[in-house]
Amino acid sequence: MKSLLGKICLPRAIGLYIDDASVTLSHVVATPFGLVETDGRTESVGVDELPAVLERLLAPLRGWRGFRRVPVAIGLPAGRTYFSTRPISRQAFAASESELSPQVLLREALRSSKVSVGEMVVDVAKTEPDKRPVAGIVSCDKKYLAGLLDPLQECGVRPFRAEPAPCALLRAAAHQHNTRKGDKVVLRLFLCDNHVLGILVVGNLPIVWRQASLPYGDEPAAILSLSRALLTVSKDCGIDSPLDAVMLHGRPELPCPLEVDWLQEQLGVPVRWCDEPPLDDSQVAFGLALGCLKHDKHAFDLSQTLKSRASILEVFPWREASLQTALLVLMALLLFDRWCALSGSCESVRTQNAQHAWMESLDDPQLEKEKKELGEKVEAVHKFLDTRTVWTSCQRELSACIPDNVYFTAFKGVCSMESGGKKKRKGKKKSLVLDGAVSIPEDGLTPHEIDRFLNTLREHPMLKRDFPNVRLTKLKQVAGKRNQRPLALLTVVCSP
Repeated sequence: MKSLLGKICLPRAIGLYIDDASVTLSHVVATPFGLVETDGRTESVGVDELPAVLERLLAPLRGWRGFRRVPVAIGLPAGRTYFSTRPISRQAFAASESELSPQVLLREALRSSKVSVGEMVVDVAKTEPDKRPVAGIVSCDKKYLAGLLDPLQECGVRPFRAEPAPCALLRAAAHQHNTRKGDKVVLRLFLCDNHVLGILVVGNLPIVWRQASLPYGDEPAAILSLSRALLTVSKDCGIDSPLDAVMLHGRPELPCPLEVDWLQEQLGVPVRWCDEPPLDDSQVAFGLALGCLKHDKHAFDLSQTLKSRASILEVFPWREASLQTALLVLMALLLFDRWCALSGSCESVRTQNAQHAWMESLDDPQLEKEKKELGEKVEAVHKFLDTRTVWTSCQRELSACIPDNVYFTAFKGVCSMESGGKKKRKGKKKSLVLDGAVSIPEDGLTPHEIDRFLNTLREHPMLKRDFPNVRLTKLKQVAGKRNQRPLALLTVVCSP
């Protein structure tokens, strides 16, 4: 299934985390059901072996167009980069990159004139995480980064982004475990066998990170020490809000010895434990690929000054253009079908008008007079039908539902018509009289069919609507003809 997803034309991305001793790759495909990692590999790298290792890792993922449409993100180790967050003024926050150079911000953050800023690549992200303008500054050695980008260029890869590994790991953690609603300042701690990486986050934006050793058996003290160190420097980074929560990632076997309740008591905030993602190279590579598929305007890119300019074929939105073209074609077909239907209807109306050519000689007053006369006739017919009782259908329905041994001898219906004049009648005559007969049993008692006949009439829908008042007004016994049984004659009057 994963190999099939890799061949389908779905949005996909590659994350490459290049450490000093290994290279980790993650291939992620964006499917309608979510992101799926189709490939993940790690290979060790020695001196001068990086080009060969990159070629082996990227060769199976190279398409017929190379990596022109597949973004590749590069991750740099935290030890190879410098990261700092500093408050800036409103004027500096509103200034453009040409007015305020990133190198100037880096020199102010380092507070040292001995560091050669010209030999470093710098990227700055300006944000307002705590209603205070701050600048996130990240930099690394230019020669080191160029040594990573040159082998990629030989493989036909133009990097989509080059960022520090903690940023990618934070993105993977936010993708798998979101913060609680209302939590603003969160401390995320990523654990591995012997190290812990702490990142102070404000709204999924990294403010400061530190890495420390994690001695066996003394994990709670190390985590507490690192947490307090990050909280101490948070105000220097422009964060005045208090800590809202602590999230631990990785090492699922440690919750019992770590004493989560003790950490909550010491830090004074809720502590949440998450199994994933740990401090692992594969998770960093996954976060790098994730950043290529999800737009992040505050993401760092240290390679933007070293990589070649993208061609128009690479930046042109082919998928969006294809989708919009398909929608336009579908809309054109629907409009054409609608136009054909309207044209047929218009032609039919023209044919009917041609059959009534005599109407062209009539003027508007004549047409209005004829329209008024037709309206009066229609109104009279509606008025007649609304107040009329259809006795034929009434007789047919009643005859079909009477009980056995009961039959009609007379059916008399009266429904007077209303006068169309100004003086209307006070009462309208409307009634239904049914005469029936039923055989009397041998015991001489009143037949039960009479009661069933009356109940049937009272429950009949038509009588309930027009003649709801059903009553027995006459019951008479007569002798039968010749050897027949005597009969019971009854009269039922139905009235509104």
